[in-house]
Amino acid sequence: MKNPSPMPEYRRMQSISLRLLFLVVLCSSCFTLMASAFQLYFYYTDDVASIHDNMALLQKSYLPPIASSLYSLDYEQLDLLLKSVIQLRDMEYIEILESRKGNKLMRSVGNSDAREDIVREFPLEHLSSALNVSYRVGTLRVTASFENIYRRTLEKAFVVIATNAAKMFLTSFCILMIFQSVITRHLAKIATFTQQMVLKKQYTPLALDRKVKTLSKSDEFDQVVWALNNLLGRVSQDIDGREKSGKALRESEERFRYLSNASTEAIFFTKDGLALEANQAAADMFGFDDPSELIGIFATEVIAPESHEVVKEHMLNNLTTPYEATGKRKDGSQFPISIRSRVIQYRNKETVRATSIIDITAQRQAEEEKANLETQLQKSQKMETIGTLAGGIAHEFNNLLYMILGTAELMKLDADKENQGLLQEIIESTQRGADLVKQLMAFSRKSEMNLNTTSMNIEIQRIKKMLDRVLPRMIDIKLDLTKNLFHIKADQGQIEQVILNLCFNAKDAMPDGGSLTIKTENTIIDKPPGAPMGLKNGNCIVLTISDTGTGMDEKTREHIFDPFFTTKDVGKGTGLGLSVIYGIVEGHGGDISCESEPGAGTTFKIFFPATSDDHADLSPDNIEYDLSLKGTETILFVDDEKTIVKVMEATFNRLGYTTYTANSGESALEIYIEKHVQIDLVVLDLGMPGMGGKKCLETLIEFDKDAKVIVASGYSDEGSVKDTGDKAKAFILKPFTNSKVIQLIRDVLDE
Repeated sequence: MKNPSPMPEYRRMQSISLRLLFLVVLCSSCFTLMASAFQLYFYYTDDVASIHDNMALLQKSYLPPIASSLYSLDYEQLDLLLKSVIQLRDMEYIEILESRKGNKLMRSVGNSDAREDIVREFPLEHLSSALNVSYRVGTLRVTASFENIYRRTLEKAFVVIATNAAKMFLTSFCILMIFQSVITRHLAKIATFTQQMVLKKQYTPLALDRKVKTLSKSDEFDQVVWALNNLLGRVSQDIDGREKSGKALRESEERFRYLSNASTEAIFFTKDGLALEANQAAADMFGFDDPSELIGIFATEVIAPESHEVVKEHMLNNLTTPYEATGKRKDGSQFPISIRSRVIQYRNKETVRATSIIDITAQRQAEEEKANLETQLQKSQKMETIGTLAGGIAHEFNNLLYMILGTAELMKLDADKENQGLLQEIIESTQRGADLVKQLMAFSRKSEMNLNTTSMNIEIQRIKKMLDRVLPRMIDIKLDLTKNLFHIKADQGQIEQVILNLCFNAKDAMPDGGSLTIKTENTIIDKPPGAPMGLKNGNCIVLTISDTGTGMDEKTREHIFDPFFTTKDVGKGTGLGLSVIYGIVEGHGGDISCESEPGAGTTFKIFFPATSDDHADLSPDNIEYDLSLKGTETILFVDDEKTIVKVMEATFNRLGYTTYTANSGESALEIYIEKHVQIDLVVLDLGMPGMGGKKCLETLIEFDKDAKVIVASGYSDEGSVKDTGDKAKAFILKPFTNSKVIQLIRDVLDE
């Protein structure tokens, strides 16, 4: 057959160039139109947005003076304001209507016949500073038109399209020239050389009219030229290369077998479901001693029965998508696996199915653990949100409680005997509310651990009064308190939280009633050397809380201190109660244990290390101080709550003190700088807006290092002495009674 004559070089180049030019122009035109459309659209949206921005500017900056001018009937000023507004971009018409006279038109400016693309009405209200009342004096109606926007967009369209079109044609021409210079002429020469090539004839190697390059820096044309020249050279090699190829193939199979056995994945070659080959990892995974034991078995013999159908489906349909199944070991145990298969040519071009299997037991466990951690994280975030809310409620509640406490104490001074008793009930009830606030603050972590020498017996007797009010009457509360009980260093609020939480859990375990026993006793810890870490040797007390409720089985008892573990119904328990108790006890250097059996009740034993300090803080919060303490000094009282300021000002004035008040840190500094010579003491709230109490305290001490300051706050993390350093003379926690703050003031003044 006669070889076709080569196509002329110029025709090949012309054909490719024209096709390339057509495609480049087509694509560039599309991109140009799209880019121009997007650019014009952004111009349009920016102009529309500017109208809305002008409307917002009008509402913010022009409405008050327009309303004021209209109210005062200052039409000259009103006209000036309207002319200023009409100068805003794309504003066409503005009019003012008086609402009291049937929307009568009072003033207008602009073109009333303009298109009403955007119309906004703004009420004009004048605020009377004397009466602090707003009056509706009219309505401002503003009309904006898109006509100028359309005109500007059209003007920009011609420029944008012309610019982008010029870029398009310049780019197309450059691409065509580059393609013809770099690619087309070399392709034509390669095609001509290939057509004229005769294998058995001496030939001149192909060489392009290009700069000679090394192999490491060659491009695609150089690779093609070298490939053609090397192909011609290899054709002349001896035919015995086939034997060398066969040897290389056998060596390749040996390497493959070695790599297969070195793999950690189980690898099978199967034909019609029958195993032909298997590696060592397959034998190890499925519990066999040697891979040869797997040869000749059906694949389903290492698959659990429930996964037979999915495995057969993939085998019969030659599916290659990875899937999961359940594997079965030689001893019958099962485990999750991931399977990936494909059809390959094996040995004498026999079609077999190559399958790799991975044990995903660890992956499943990790996924379950991750899911559990995500669930715990969600619960933790929920509890954190609730804690933040509780802290905010406690902060606001403190101010309300103080107003009630202070007012009741003032009224008690002038009340008769009968009303004094009623007011005392109000005071005591309010103090119980203050205890509740402390619990909310502890829950929201707004209070720090405040360790004081404490008598557990007195704490229990105080808590029992609360339990008598809140627990059902069919629960009998018994106390068994050891005399001369060791004192401990403890945070009274957290100890109360521990006891109340355990007692409330006991109540839930006794829905039909029962007995709740709280017991204390002294003991001595004497562990032998090498014993597990935990409670240190020495004196300690044992707090025992036991109930006659339903009890727990061993499995439940093992997890009761785990975070988020609860046996209560969904929505009735957070699973944090006992884990928080465990953390509190551990934070006090103690230990806690639980004994329980189903139907036999539950007993918690809590060990606290004793302290050698015998001076316990046994004073209740509602101790009666001497309200008759008087003075002639001058006090500056600073608080942002007006009700608190009024109560304290009345109290101080009644006792003979001269009182200055301020409702912010800024105003307090102004008063102190002006009258610091007269002021003997400053009572400063830390939780105020603006510069805040802490910054005010620092500035005040910088001005007068000898100033006497008592800081007050409902949050210990804001108002603790640690936060304020040694700048303050004393700290008092809200809500406080009048008598308590008066006593503290007297102590600081008398230092």
